Order: sequence, then structure tokens, then C-alpha cells
Amino acid sequence: MTSLVERLRNVTEDDAYALPWTFGETCREAAAEIDRLRRELEEARRALEPWAELCKRTFAIQHNPNCRAPWLVRLPGKGPIDMKPYADGLGFVRHQTGDILGFGKTLDEAARAALLAGEEGK
Repeated sequence: MTSLVERLRNVTEDDAYALPWTFGETCREAAAEIDRLRRELEEARRALEPWAELCKRTFAIQHNPNCRAPWLVRLPGKGPIDMKPYADGLGFVRHQTGDILGFGKTLDEAARAALLAGEEGK
């Protein structure tokens, strides 16, 4: 079976008149494929949005595989990124950092959380 691209490359103007049912089918298949590719492209663009925004800023990434949310993205709070400790939630470690923190199970989730926290802090 030939691919859609190969079939489209071989289409001539005469095919539209000589084989209208095949031509129409090929056009509909091509339109469906273009729609599918547009959806994939839009999904890829949405996935890259936080990274495009993050690359305009100063940031640091940390990873601890032993945590429930192993990824941490730090943005500068007041001044440069200080990398000081943050509260552990149990009260053992005091919150000392001025950094804006975003935690996540994935790096993408942590980046989005940090950007959201930074927007909320404005």
C-alpha cells in the first residue's frame, strides 16, 4: 500500500476529472491527516509554553528521587536565587529561602507550578 504522500505526489490535474471518486477520497484522507498533524502541533506548542517562559528568567532545577514530588524548580524571589532550605512540612526544617518554589512529579509539572507561584506573588 502506498503512503498518502506518495499518492498525492502522483496526482495530476487529469485525475480530478478521470477518477473523481479516488481523487475525492485522497483529498479527504489528506485533510484528515492535516487536521491530525495540526492537533499534534498544537499539543506540542502547549507543552513547550512553560519552557519558553522559563527560559526568559533565571531558574534552578533540583531533583530528589526519594520525594513524592521529586522535581523542584526555583525562581528568584527577592534578589538572586539563594538556594536556602525550605520548610519540610513537618516542622523540622525552618523555611529560610526567598525563592519561588514549584514542586512536581514531573519536571513540566514543577515548572508550571513555579511559574504560577511567581504570577501569584506579583
